[in-house]
Amino acid sequence: MFKNMKVGIRLAIGFCATLILLIIVAGIGMARINQISGDIRALVQDDFPKTVLANEMVEAVGVNARILRNAYIFKGAEAQKELDRLPEQSRIISESLAKLEQMITTDAGKASLQKVKVARAAYVQDMGRYVDMIKAGQLEEAASMLSAALRTSQGNYIASVQSLTEGQTVLI
Repeated sequence: MFKNMKVGIRLAIGFCATLILLIIVAGIGMARINQISGDIRALVQDDFPKTVLANEMVEAVGVNARILRNAYIFKGAEAQKELDRLPEQSRIISESLAKLEQMITTDAGKASLQKVKVARAAYVQDMGRYVDMIKAGQLEEAASMLSAALRTSQGNYIASVQSLTEGQTVLI
């Protein structure tokens, strides 16, 4: 049947077949581009900001650690000047947590966020006791707490935030 056709008709059929394949390939390409665009949008607008907020929390905890160490090392007004920096770091952490609460929607993410809150509560409690010891001049007790209980609660807190970050990375 194909042998009996004129050359012009065969060329037209071949051109039409090529054109149909080109349209199919273009359609598949556009669909994949739209999918990738959606993935990138989710990454930039949802996943990455969560990771940034978690990293801000870890950084604030690190600043707190330096403040607490400096409050132990310095005396008098210098120590108080360091302790006066704590509320700013607490504000940063609280704001980050509030934003994360609004952004995290998965059950696993909410569970990780709850662990962060529990770890933070223990850390804040230990930090408060440590600050009270520094203010009362109980430096030996403060040093003992800094190297034991406070260090442990801080490590647990940072680990819970890092676990939250890793959970968000898995979702990417």
